[in-house]
Parts: sequence; structure tokens; C-alpha cells
Amino acid sequence: TPKSNWEASAKKIIESNVFGFLLRPNYNAHDTPDARKKINIYLRKHKGSFEYVKKRYEVDPKAIASLLWVETRFGKNMGSFDLPFVYYALVLGAHPVFAKAMLAVLPSKSHLDRMKEYTIPMAEVKVYERCKSKALWSLEQLKGVQEIKERGIFNPFKTRASFAGAFGIAQFIPSTYLKYSRSEFRAKSNLFKDSDAITSVANYLKESGWAENNQEAKSTALYSYNHSKDYGAVILKLASELP
Repeated sequence: TPKSNWEASAKKIIESNVFGFLLRPNYNAHDTPDARKKINIYLRKHKGSFEYVKKRYEVDPKAIASLLWVETRFGKNMGSFDLPFVYYALVLGAHPVFAKAMLAVLPSKSHLDRMKEYTIPMAEVKVYERCKSKALWSLEQLKGVQEIKERGIFNPFKTRASFAGAFGIAQFIPSTYLKYSRSEFRAKSNLFKDSDAITSVANYLKESGWAENNQEAKSTALYSYNHSKDYGAVILKLASELP
């Protein structure tokens, strides 16, 4: 890959991650009649897996299916970046050259949702802090990448991921894959397989405190999955609207 292309990809990944604090995702856009129709089809198509996780983990299949819809449209939007490269790029984000590049483009972000909450100096401090924190976080995820490779679970160097380093239908990062991923059938969970994505999400939510008769516990478990109250709210709303 030519150096210019490599640098452009790295800057794109860093920028997408670092400026996330200025965005307010519209999760309600996932709540549509078409979404509910497709979630119902998915529930029927994978009925066996959903029956298994309901019994094994006591997590609502409708919530799992709704989560997988919001995350990747059941695998249609899983990302196009090389998994390790995302983390290599974010580690570079702490380098002065890349950090200065992020500061240089900050004024062009004035149109973003939450920019009005910051003065430019305040936003500059936030950007610099996020460059550093994302770099430290990515070093830990690279350890996970290496462990996955060494254990022969799958080849992370041939795995595609989102700009945030999440992969598979369930969009796990390496550390959550190693801790929470499970399979109904396989010795090594494959998050590109629907049954394993369903089982892994069920295990993650259960381990994060999900309780069927406790709305607060459900919200807390979903917040652990994605640190947004709106994210959890739309998943619970979708699940409640399904027949």
C-alpha cells in the first residue's frame, strides 16, 4: 500500500474515533416498520438458536435480535477495515504528528451536533485527551489480537472490522470476544456466524446483569454493550413492539 494511502486510512480511522464525542447518534432511525418486519423474519429463521439462548441465558430473544439489527443489520454493515490496522492507527493517534492533524481539522467540525457545547480551546483539550486515551485503549486491544492469533481461534489479520475496531455480526472488540464470546456448537466461537453471534450477545448481556423482570437491569446491561442510553432505549422499544 502506498504511504499516502496508508496515512489517509490512518487519519480517517483516528478522526472517526476522536471526534465521536461531538456526535449524537440518532438510534431512533433504527425503529421503523421495515426494521420490525426484518427482526421478526430473523427470529423465525434462527428459532433454534434463540430457543437455546432463552433457556441457557434467560435473555429475551427479541432484545438480542433487535441489538443485532441495530449493530450491523444482521451482518450487512460489519466494517471494511483490517482489524489490527484499526488499532495500529489509533496508537499512532497519540503521536504529535497525528494529534496535530486532528487539531488542524477541528474547526471544520463546527457543524457537528455537540460542538456548540465547547469553545475551541475546550474542544482542543478534549481532542488531545481522546487521542491519548484511544491509543492506550488500542494497545490493550492489540494484546487481544495477538492472543486470538496465538491461540489459533481465528486469523485476526484476515478479519474486517469497523472504524472502531469491532468485528462480526455482534460487533465485539478483541477483549470482549475473549471474555464473552460463546458458541452453541463450535469449540471456537465465530462471530460471523449467526448462531454464535446470538449466543455471544446473550452471554454478554447475562454477564452484564440482564434480568428479565427488571427494566433497570436490562438498560444497564445494554449500556455496558454501548455507552449510550438512547442505544439501549431503542433496542428495548423495538423488542417491546414485536409480536
